[in-house]
Amino acid sequence: MSYEKGKVTAAVCIAPMILAKAGILKGKKATVWDGDLEQSAYFKKNGIDYTGSEVTVDGKIVTGNGPNAAKAFGEAVAKLLE
Repeated sequence: MSYEKGKVTAAVCIAPMILAKAGILKGKKATVWDGDLEQSAYFKKNGIDYTGSEVTVDGKIVTGNGPNAAKAFGEAVAKLLE
């Protein structure tokens, strides 16, 4: 898995839930689309620090909360890849 090899891992919109359910976000700060409030509740219940920000970077993990965050999300990923 790329994450385990120390590579940049990124997800935007609802996709951070995949990282959350894989255990990658446990103990990390992250954001996700949360229009129905279920995702933030899942994060909190599973030891993930839900920030509610457009983009959150924690180490080499980048999460974004939706289409409006796309530019900032891409810039954050690009910065980590430099």
